[in-house]
Amino acid sequence: MLPTEVIGNQPQGEAPMHPTKTALLSAYTKDARLVGFARALADANWRILASAGTHTFLIEHNIPSTDIANIGGGPILDHRVVTLHWQIHAAILADLDNQGHCAELARYGIEPINLVYVGLGPLPSESEIESLSADALIKAIDIGGPTLLRAAAKGDRYTVSSPHQFAQVLDALRSPTQAAQLRRALATVAELTVAEYAAISASVYAELLRRQ
Repeated sequence: MLPTEVIGNQPQGEAPMHPTKTALLSAYTKDARLVGFARALADANWRILASAGTHTFLIEHNIPSTDIANIGGGPILDHRVVTLHWQIHAAILADLDNQGHCAELARYGIEPINLVYVGLGPLPSESEIESLSADALIKAIDIGGPTLLRAAAKGDRYTVSSPHQFAQVLDALRSPTQAAQLRRALATVAELTVAEYAAISASVYAELLRRQ
């Protein structure tokens, strides 16, 4: 169990939602919680970018979104590379208090991404690792999702790594108090999530090494 309780009852807040705010959503589990979160953002005039499956899911629920692949020019290499694009990561990593960064984003026509939600898919269990082919094991490892979370944490964005954080994040976006503290707490959980994910993926590579 990852320590989502790190967030606890942190003071919440940032300035009220602004029409130019942008969220990037990429969910392995697509359910009513995601619908509620995305709809709340859309109702508050947030622009929503989403990975392909999440984009389709949101459109099916009448929530406007844009496929993130449109930002990077479309997926390549059998979908191995979609979100690993400099324009996407510039939108996340730019220091929005740095006039030079903001000017550079404007020069390239890049709008900042203010919130990133990635719900990572499960990696194979120990028993599954032993039974899956090498190709299946490699395909199961997600690179883009963990990279987005780490970029969002470094960029001091709202880094959402669990549906359990949705309600608190929405409250924070409406109430201007200590937003920075919440973002740091979210970043802490996201880094722990990615660390646990990396530890499991390391066991996948260990199994591949054992087979050689």
